Amino acid sequence: MSGVPVETRNTNEYSSSQIRTAKEEVSRILNLGLEIQTAADYAGVRASVVKVWMDTDPDFKMKCAQSTARAVVSVTARLMKLVRDGNTKAIFFWLRQRTEEFRDRANIRVESTEDQARDIAAALQAFTDATARPSKTVEPMSISRN
Repeated sequence: MSGVPVETRNTNEYSSSQIRTAKEEVSRILNLGLEIQTAADYAGVRASVVKVWMDTDPDFKMKCAQSTARAVVSVTARLMKLVRDGNTKAIFFWLRQRTEEFRDRANIRVESTEDQARDIAAALQAFTDATARPSKTVEPMSISRN
């Protein structure tokens, strides 16, 4: 066994043209908003190798960061358009992601009439149903009125 770290030895398994192609594929997949593991799988390399490339190639690291940022900006722009257009589900999603008080529904206090409370509860339930992961169980929400 040589003194070379395992991750570095793994990078030597690829020719320079394979590395160049794989780096381009990884960057392209990251541009879609996917994770490094998925990009590495798609490019046919191990994620640990991609991380070594990022640590040893500043240009590749920058390209990956830019690809990831482009995906985030693209999705955020679409989400904000929906928010500005009054899409209730998008508004609640944005609030849950960006503000602590909307993350835990138990902390939301609503002062409203009975009809407004039912409308709010229905909107929150619709949002929860639309954004819930299939493996999660959605608990019914209670609204406290003061």
